[in-house]
Amino acid sequence: SPGALVQGEIEKSCRQALVNTFGGGVNEVQREIIATTGLKMPRARR
Repeated sequence: SPGALVQGEIEKSCRQALVNTFGGGVNEVQREIIATTGLKMPRARR
C-alpha cells in the first residue's frame, strides 16, 4: 500500500533468503525431486 514505510522490502528479503538457503542442494535430492514431481516416477526406497 502507498502508506507502507518500506514498500514490502522486508517481506521480499525474507522470501529471497529462504530460497537462497536451499539453492545448493545435493545432486541426488534434486534428481529425486525432478523424478517424482516432473516425471511422475515413484520415490526411491531408502
